[in-house]
Amino acid sequence: MINARFLAFFSFIGVITSIALIFILGFLQQGYSILRNTVSVLGAEGGANALLMNALVFPLLGSSVTSLGLALKIMKKGLVGPILLMISGFSTIMIGLFPCTNACLGFDFFHELFANTAFLSIIISQFAFYYSLSNWKRYANYSLINGLSAIIILTFLIFNLSLKGLFQRLLMGLPLIWVIVLSVKLMR
Repeated sequence: MINARFLAFFSFIGVITSIALIFILGFLQQGYSILRNTVSVLGAEGGANALLMNALVFPLLGSSVTSLGLALKIMKKGLVGPILLMISGFSTIMIGLFPCTNACLGFDFFHELFANTAFLSIIISQFAFYYSLSNWKRYANYSLINGLSAIIILTFLIFNLSLKGLFQRLLMGLPLIWVIVLSVKLMR
């Protein structure tokens, strides 16, 4: 039987490692701006670090989010929330298999499909966990507040293209911090 604590530990380590790699690769890529460029640009076809981003970072991040979903499912913390986390994780892995082209300046159907699915499913999962974590009141409330905050940031991302990189990182960061917090809770 898979141990929920082990899955939570993997989730914790994987998310922290992925975040660190995203920042390191962003600093290493010439002309890259964390304020203007999205994370997907790091994995864009022909990019300096595309292979590392698509073969390591996206799969590690996706499997880490999926691991938290599995851990929460094992601990019987709802059905919808864990499934949405697993969908988000799978979609994040798929982002690496369908990188954007032309420095992410155009529309790449599969890349956009998986990226949007990853974002929306992890945000919606937080609302599901508001209900399924009712016996962990602080974590339930944190899930609700984090989900609402992510929706506000998503609105800024949609309407402020000049700082797309900044708002995407905030949109990624809130749910990923939430994943880290829940992973630590499950490891205890």
